[in-house]
Amino acid sequence: MRRQYGQDVGTINNWREALKTYAIALQRIQGFPVYIAHCYRTGNEYNLAAQVFTELFELAETQGDNREWYQCFLSYNAGMAYKQAGNSRNAYVWFSRASRFINNNDSAISYYARQAQREANQIN
Repeated sequence: MRRQYGQDVGTINNWREALKTYAIALQRIQGFPVYIAHCYRTGNEYNLAAQVFTELFELAETQGDNREWYQCFLSYNAGMAYKQAGNSRNAYVWFSRASRFINNNDSAISYYARQAQREANQIN
């Protein structure tokens, strides 16, 4: 993807093509479609990105051992998308959800939780 589109999720000029590629590939392999939301963000479609991140959050329960990772990561990214869309109220809600994982033993999860807590503190 990076070689074809310049970044994993495309650029401002080709994010739609990257999104289509991910949608088709992830459907074929039955993957969890997080990159679709990232493509929307790359295209400055922040409200659509937030919608996808929040809808995927509801499906995070189906991700087995990766459940907490997805819950935190998706919450953080939903908060970022809402922030970029200028919706600080919803950004705060989603950053707060992600920050609940701050004491998680997984360093990647706690990293995003700390980032979310910083973002929530800046809004509040």
